[in-house]
Amino acid sequence: MHSDYFELSMQCIAQMIARQRGPCEILAALCQQAGEERDERQIAVFLADGDAWTLAAKGDLTACAQAALMRIEPACVSEELLLLDALTVDPTELPFDHGWARHLYTGTRELLGMLVGFADGPVVPCGPFAIRIESICRLATLALEQRNLVEELAFKAEHDSLTGLYNRAYYERLLGWTIQEYRRTGRRSAMLHINLDRFRLVNDVLGHALGDRLLNRIGRRFQSALNNQDVLARLGGDDFAVLVADAPAIEDAGAVAGRLLRSLADPFSVDGHEPFIGASIGIGWTDPESTPESLDRHAYLALCQAKQTGKARLVYFHSSMAATTPERLEMERRLRFALAQKELRVYYQPQMNISTGRLIGAEALLRWRPEGLGMVSPAAFIPILEETGMIVEVGRWLLGEACRQGKEWLDETGLRLRIGVNVAASQLALPGFVQDVQQTLLETGFPPDLLELDREHLSRRFRGCFPNLPQPADQHRCRFCPRRFRNRTVVAILSASTAVSEIEDRSVIHPQDTGWAGTRASSGEHPRHG
Repeated sequence: MHSDYFELSMQCIAQMIARQRGPCEILAALCQQAGEERDERQIAVFLADGDAWTLAAKGDLTACAQAALMRIEPACVSEELLLLDALTVDPTELPFDHGWARHLYTGTRELLGMLVGFADGPVVPCGPFAIRIESICRLATLALEQRNLVEELAFKAEHDSLTGLYNRAYYERLLGWTIQEYRRTGRRSAMLHINLDRFRLVNDVLGHALGDRLLNRIGRRFQSALNNQDVLARLGGDDFAVLVADAPAIEDAGAVAGRLLRSLADPFSVDGHEPFIGASIGIGWTDPESTPESLDRHAYLALCQAKQTGKARLVYFHSSMAATTPERLEMERRLRFALAQKELRVYYQPQMNISTGRLIGAEALLRWRPEGLGMVSPAAFIPILEETGMIVEVGRWLLGEACRQGKEWLDETGLRLRIGVNVAASQLALPGFVQDVQQTLLETGFPPDLLELDREHLSRRFRGCFPNLPQPADQHRCRFCPRRFRNRTVVAILSASTAVSEIEDRSVIHPQDTGWAGTRASSGEHPRHG
């Protein structure tokens, strides 16, 4: 009879777990059931929280059991249990002065808590009672693991997996609550949109693993510069946001932004490197017409202005900035994640010798196919890349992809095809541009004499380094072919006056789609910038 009653009780508690009742309620039911038959079978459950222990549940204890509970030091009992557990595969009971104790572990041996049974002296469960304790431990462990899983899922739904900060989804909900609070109480708040300056360069030079660790430390510095009311989130990539909960004047938000910028003044120390990282910050402020979308947009527009006017600064939103169309703003936002989401592709436009009809090269052309939008015209997105400075990272990626593809064609076919890559003015302005090209050639193994860097004003960038270059005719496009990138760089100019002329076929080929012998992938416009 007692066995049937116990089984029925365990089934009821299992249903409580299935219905996701609170773990303390379930543990209390287990404790109550264990002590119903005999007073000496009363138990309590302690839960582990780091080095601390808390009493989570207990049965209707007798006076003696309650007195024993008050005298227990769970941390000391647990230390003795750990020594015993180290000698056994499965958890076992430890007898101690006031009864017995047993740890509760997950399947991966993560310590969850401890079950304690009370008695007049050291004992261990035996016979049918030991079997029931096994059932109670299994259900207690199941209830605690379910609690941990629910908490973990809830945490992941609202937090960035890399930094542990709030993520974009939570932040967008928080913006909505903030606007509602402003309309209810009139308390003004502000949003700071933060983008790290030159962080992509750190990723490219030092690697993404180091970049991830650096993002973690940047997040911690930002957090240390904020008070408890302000909320920091990582929106993705190298973008962060701060909600300044109490900003009666927009200058209050500016003071917070200033602290964030100053927190980056000292170099970071990561894996033996000490990179300096700056940031640009755009500030939006609530007003009677604010919506979550408009507040986010205002902060982002101000950030764009900060980027365009020199970086490493903060800019307040002004109504004149709202002239930017929502479509362009959305395109710019999506472009910031285009590389990470593998939305950028390289197509190749064949170049033929007009005399022989022989294929002699190809020009690498940048294409963007964002999810849900189809192919976007280069005339629409390349100016945005150039205006925002994103062209530097994208251009470096384009150069690497073109050299890698050229080397692949060389190895597979033996054809020495010249690969032309268009270069942005902002790339040329970088002091390390030549070193970037050298490094790309070394990493890919592509012959330097087959690479053409194409830009109308390229000669002005190299004129100081190579004073003996002939001046090309203004009406011709200049191509510079790096012949050797070891001890020195020799640059040759190809123009329409060279012996070999080129026909630029208005069809382009994507190597993943067709290969050189395949059909033409697309046709139409031929944008100048690849």
